[in-house]
Amino acid sequence: MKTLSEILQSVARYAEAYSEIQSIQEESPLIPEGDQKTGCIGELYGYLYLANANPGATLTYGSHSEKGWDIECETAGRSKRIQI
Repeated sequence: MKTLSEILQSVARYAEAYSEIQSIQEESPLIPEGDQKTGCIGELYGYLYLANANPGATLTYGSHSEKGWDIECETAGRSKRIQI
């Protein structure tokens, strides 16, 4: 079983990573904004997958209020909305 000290160290590392991801989100359009960092990271991986699978596509993240999709992928006049 983990000691309280080990748990607190893990929490401190998590807080540091959370803060770093927040800073990245404010500076880079590659990772969407949002307070659910695991979801934002998942969307980043989805974005990278779609970019690789659809060379030349225009990819756009949905806004926070979009309920049915996270990324829009436009290729050759066609548009797909993807939920991650």
